[in-house]
Amino acid sequence: MVSPAVGFGIVSGGLNFLSGIANYQAQRQDYVNKLAYKKASDEFASWSARQQAAQTDINNLSLNSNYPEDFLSIWKSDKENQADIKFKKEQELLQLEEARKKTREQAKQVAQKEAELSKKFEKEMATFKKGIGMKLPKKKYNKQSEDKLLWKM
Repeated sequence: MVSPAVGFGIVSGGLNFLSGIANYQAQRQDYVNKLAYKKASDEFASWSARQQAAQTDINNLSLNSNYPEDFLSIWKSDKENQADIKFKKEQELLQLEEARKKTREQAKQVAQKEAELSKKFEKEMATFKKGIGMKLPKKKYNKQSEDKLLWKM
């Protein structure tokens, strides 16, 4: 007859063995799942890249193709073609003028900001000089000389 300690050892060893087998099967299933996920992910990335390339090709074709305009120009009269050309030139001039206005407005804003900063700096320097005891020269306000300074900046 088998003693209880030996029986307990045999049962414990058997349970450990079965636990090891179950753990191995779980690891194997985890590996299979990860492999399947990687394969599906790679397949999706490949499909997505193909779709994006196709869309890019379509966009480039539609942007760079003058075919409809060229085809229609065959059926237009010279007067209509000249009107189209004139309209395109007018549109380009309008865009150019808008860009110039925007540039002028930006330059004006920069000049205003520079004037504000220079006035602020002058005030701070005057305050600092007063604080350390320097005498400040008396200055008469002259709007024309200030405008000239702004234009020089």
